[in-house]
Amino acid sequence: MQITGKTTYQNIAVGCWGIIDAQGQKWRMVNPPAELQHDGLQVRVEAHPAQETVSIFMWGKPIHITDFSILG
Repeated sequence: MQITGKTTYQNIAVGCWGIIDAQGQKWRMVNPPAELQHDGLQVRVEAHPAQETVSIFMWGKPIHITDFSILG
């Protein structure tokens, strides 16, 4: 799937990185690349759903990033 939105840091437990798309959908990046770990970046990512059995985070749908570009 392709997602376009802004990166965001969520200070939950140990913290997590996510993307909020234009529709307001929240996507939590599992093990995001270091280049995407900056708050407020406009990005386009290729991702697939992450299969998690247990998570301490109650924010966004978990995804694994397979490719990305920083738009601004």
